[in-house]
Amino acid sequence: MRMDVSPVETNLPFTATRRLWRGFGSAALGQFIEVANVVLLVPLFCRAWGAAKYGWWISLTALISYLSLLDFGGQNYIGNLLADSYIRKDEVQFRRWLSEGVSLFILMSFAGLLLLTSILLLPSLSLPGRGIPLTVEERLIIFMLGTLALVVIPAGVFVTAYRATGLFAHGTMIGNVLRGGTLVVLATILYAGSGPALFASVTLVAGLIRTVVITRDVRRQIPASRRIRLGLKTARAGFVHLGGSLYFWLLALATALNYQGVILVLGMNVPLEIVAVYATHRSACGLIGYIGSLIQSPLWPELTFFHTQGRREDLSRVALLAVKTVVLLSGFAAIGLWLFLPLIYPIWTGRQLQFQPVLLSLFLLQAVLMAGWSTSAWSLLSSNQHRRLALWSLINAVLTIFLAVILGPRFGAVGVLLATLLGDVICGFAVYPRLASQGLGLPGGQLYVAIVWPMAVLLPVGLILLTSSSLIGHWLGAAVGVLLGLLLFYPTVRMALGRQDMNLLVEKFSGILPFRWIEGGR
Repeated sequence: MRMDVSPVETNLPFTATRRLWRGFGSAALGQFIEVANVVLLVPLFCRAWGAAKYGWWISLTALISYLSLLDFGGQNYIGNLLADSYIRKDEVQFRRWLSEGVSLFILMSFAGLLLLTSILLLPSLSLPGRGIPLTVEERLIIFMLGTLALVVIPAGVFVTAYRATGLFAHGTMIGNVLRGGTLVVLATILYAGSGPALFASVTLVAGLIRTVVITRDVRRQIPASRRIRLGLKTARAGFVHLGGSLYFWLLALATALNYQGVILVLGMNVPLEIVAVYATHRSACGLIGYIGSLIQSPLWPELTFFHTQGRREDLSRVALLAVKTVVLLSGFAAIGLWLFLPLIYPIWTGRQLQFQPVLLSLFLLQAVLMAGWSTSAWSLLSSNQHRRLALWSLINAVLTIFLAVILGPRFGAVGVLLATLLGDVICGFAVYPRLASQGLGLPGGQLYVAIVWPMAVLLPVGLILLTSSSLIGHWLGAAVGVLLGLLLFYPTVRMALGRQDMNLLVEKFSGILPFRWIEGGR
């Protein structure tokens, strides 16, 4: 049976270009909500609980993040399969893969919940490095947040149908509304001084409501998703997908070790206040990563479509343009953070945490480098050619933890950060672009040029902005830096991207504007 009338043709009659830009818009709103979550909740945490207890919360929830690894990379792998069957108009295969994926991960999540409950019943269970058994409140918090993390795994696989059928923008907007409402509720209860247990319970309830609403909307928007078959037999058939999804799981495992693993190592060697300092600096510089996520989310299915259709030249051109664009925008964001974070940080943390310029500079360097080498791999990830990437990512994580264990006790937060930076350079920057070049059939150095050239163009711009702001000082200097940045933005973008790619972006952007408006402007 073939998909004669697709969801996109029925509900979103737009070209790929318009669909892509709608995706960027909805993703941008989603990223804004995520940024607001980081910016607004940190001072509320510090105000309600204090710096030490906020550091305790970070250490406690770092353990819960590992439960998300039970998706074994299924969301990305199954999502790619669904997109492939969608573009081939094979509804039977679409329904089969969705049924197997959701059934498999319902089973995995249920097993994970049983395991989590068993572990929490152990009397001697404690946080790494503390040696004190967890209290009843701490176990309850882990159970509630862990339950939510497990519930969203099969739901996340089901929701990949949005991305696979060109409904990414629609699905993202539904999620944006629900996440925005959740943020308001959580901020309100923190402002009221509520404790961690109540915060965790509200997070659980809000997450369950969000899951129900989104899965119901998927069924309403995508007819093929209504007739999926769930059960043990279908779950057993779905085990065949673990062979491919396992490598996405290795990528997720490596990310968890790099981000949450080093937090646990740091917590074993320094006071909890230092953990909070490290985490808040990383969160602030992590805002740069939202730029890549903003572009990747709507672009991913289009890259899958290019691969399935054999449009190799288009795939290579878009991949190179994505790398240059993400690096360039990330560089501008890094300059902005360097200008403003020293001024904002004391206010943001309620003057309970001390700003660390060394941490900021190293985090910014890491973020811009990661913007380049991680983006270069998108074409491989979107076509399930990710095995070697996953292995190198795991090597990166192991090397990072090893170096953090060595450097952390001696150099504290800076030592742990140096460990993550060295791991990224050795196993990320030196490897990912080379593997991606092989997959795309590009000359070995072309992706490295796409990474380094925008950074080279931005370097004098950054020096100009930072020098001018430092001469004036404080908020006025930062404001002058912003004005100079706005003046230099367009010529910098044009120089970094080149005339051909710049014209391509302008052409594609113009393609989504109303026809009459364009005609009237000529």
